[in-house]
Amino acid sequence: MSHIDDFNDNGEVVFRNRILGTSGGFNDALGLFRAGRATVTQLIRQPQPAPDGNGTFVDFSVSRIDDTSQVAFLGFLRGTSKGSADDTGIFLTNGGRVMQLVREGQLVPDGNGMFSGEPLFDSGFIRRLAMNNEGQLAFMAGISNTRGGANDDRGVFLVDGTIISPLLRKGDPAPDGNGTFDDFDLNGGIYLNEDGQVAFAATLANTSGGTDDDIGIFLVDGSTVIQLVREGQRAPSGGTFFGLNMNRSSALAEDGQVAFLSGVTDDLGTVAFGIFLAGPKGIIEVIREGSHLEGSTVARLAFVFPPSHFSVNDLRRRFNRCGQVVYRATLSDGREGIFLFSPRPSENAKACKER
Repeated sequence: MSHIDDFNDNGEVVFRNRILGTSGGFNDALGLFRAGRATVTQLIRQPQPAPDGNGTFVDFSVSRIDDTSQVAFLGFLRGTSKGSADDTGIFLTNGGRVMQLVREGQLVPDGNGMFSGEPLFDSGFIRRLAMNNEGQLAFMAGISNTRGGANDDRGVFLVDGTIISPLLRKGDPAPDGNGTFDDFDLNGGIYLNEDGQVAFAATLANTSGGTDDDIGIFLVDGSTVIQLVREGQRAPSGGTFFGLNMNRSSALAEDGQVAFLSGVTDDLGTVAFGIFLAGPKGIIEVIREGSHLEGSTVARLAFVFPPSHFSVNDLRRRFNRCGQVVYRATLSDGREGIFLFSPRPSENAKACKER
């Protein structure tokens, strides 16, 4: 059965599929493919050898495709020289040559440890992968044999061509000095825009408010880490944020703005959920439960999800470059609808005109 991972703006999809009736049976039945309007291209197939000759491919996962038809994917290998210590990697292909970008067991760029599968156990050593049209990839990874042990064994990285740059490491201080990064949102995602900015959620340790301010959403722009929103922070129209995350409810635009769904607690302890935009210039409230809408009030909110078989990381389809957000609302009178939020014309107007 096909599993579609991603699609690009040219209408191409990348998918993993098993093939029946092959000469090798189950040994050459699994492949990764790219399909357009009239063509299907085999990108990689069992048991193709790894680019460096160390092992052969046995499975594929978490693939991403850009608008130039390049595909990045997580590859699993067998018969490697170090067994489970080097049997996972990130690879890039356009349907011809396969390039190895990152390999489990490879030394981390700063020399403090090696990429490892132990801390991030869902999909090998890498949990999330994001790709843009500038040839860049961002990913979260576990790190073994570090100087700090469990205090610095995870990180966020950017690949630009053949250069891997560490963006943030467990144990690094929060931008406002309140706590240190403890973990990156393994149940959420990592987001990369065309300007090379990377957004993600993280938990923090040793914060002044304990569990009341230990989660935030952050943006890395070059060497600068920006705190976009923090649990316990005041929301634009009152109340405080809680339960921040970046999962199926999130997206990153070209101007560094993030769309997210969050709980808000008012001064009386009443909880409501809302959709917000947070960027380097501040936070905008899109809509909140209890708000007036279409002659009624909002009882329940959600983003409009893409079909479940598409990538949950490719979320720009409901948060576009003009700052418009598509969401679903259930009203107190029982009606349901899909709604579009558009910022004021002055906001994001330049970005929309340029694109």
